[in-house]
Amino acid sequence: MLYRFMQDGGPIMWGIAGLSCLATMFMFERIFYWVRYSLRRDRTLRRDVMDGRLTSDLELIRSRDPVAECAHWFRVDGDRGRIMADRVVAESRKWIGLLEGIAGLSTSLGLFGTVVGVSMSFDSMALGKSDDVAHGLSVALYTTVAGLINYLYCFIAASFFRHFSETLEDELDVVERMVKVQNRPAAEARPAPAPIYNVVAARPMEPQIVGGGRG
Repeated sequence: MLYRFMQDGGPIMWGIAGLSCLATMFMFERIFYWVRYSLRRDRTLRRDVMDGRLTSDLELIRSRDPVAECAHWFRVDGDRGRIMADRVVAESRKWIGLLEGIAGLSTSLGLFGTVVGVSMSFDSMALGKSDDVAHGLSVALYTTVAGLINYLYCFIAASFFRHFSETLEDELDVVERMVKVQNRPAAEARPAPAPIYNVVAARPMEPQIVGGGRG
């Protein structure tokens, strides 16, 4: 049945099917990445880092959690930690843009198939070939449906993967800020405020009149 569906849809259907297979390969690669990430995730250690209760560097180094690894490098070298965090985020966003591109291209092919199918039907009507009219309409219908299905298939997957990547990026930003707070040197004692002197304007002393007794 699927082969007949592909035949009725014409050559454009094979292009949409090829894009669907390509997108499926990328999706499986991303699913494998996020499953592996979930297995390496150390929730207890990450909670301690998020709450500011940073553990020793040894525990951070031994952890396979990429967020904990970045936290270690944030503590040792902030610039290198930022580079590591950017690398982790870039790896988490791999193939997302390509999936979104495949989604848009599938829609375009579906609409192109619609135009081609309707055009074939009009040509067949002009020539009086009723069988070819049905074939042209089937090309228009099948390519449109296949393009929309592949669009939704790729777009929904890309949206989920982008959400996971943005969540990971937010966690790394929080870890970086918490590490900076922990590494911040103790605030030096504030200098004592300058004493405030009450300056009282000197008033001229009024002459005291010493009264002498009259004889």
